[in-house]
Amino acid sequence: MKFKVCHDPTSKTLAISRAAMELSGLAGKQELALHADSGCVLLLSNEPSTAEALKTILLLTEINTRLLTGLAKSSNKAGMPNDKCIDCRWEDPCLELPFPFCMLAEAGIDPEGDLSCKVENGTLVLTPDSETNTYRFMKGLDPDFRAMLEQAGVSLPGLFLLLQKELDTHE
Repeated sequence: MKFKVCHDPTSKTLAISRAAMELSGLAGKQELALHADSGCVLLLSNEPSTAEALKTILLLTEINTRLLTGLAKSSNKAGMPNDKCIDCRWEDPCLELPFPFCMLAEAGIDPEGDLSCKVENGTLVLTPDSETNTYRFMKGLDPDFRAMLEQAGVSLPGLFLLLQKELDTHE
């Protein structure tokens, strides 16, 4: 079940409704585990039972599906469909270079930014002259996680554009 929580950002506390605590079965538990990361908070029983663990996984799977679907839609609307190079926003400049701009974006490198180039063990390595927040974020994505995003229809170059708007405008 989903609850809408109205929060006053100036307040130092946040109350979780008693109804939500009752429905989750956490109201009577003394020890809870709160997991927090940028943009999310997860409250669980400190030692979930097998049934609680399975129900949590099912709920997270449902939420992940909604998040991936939304991410796929927004990343493709950003101008980069998952089908490489068809309607790519960098299609014309790509024809002038030996590598596609969308590949740079997929790596988290701003195709319109300055690049550094070096050779390591016979491999040409391109990096941005300055590491932006978007580059650091995309560089940190595990290959399996990237593959999962692509299989879900997320355009990695489109994701770069969305992250660039969010993360690099505050540098």
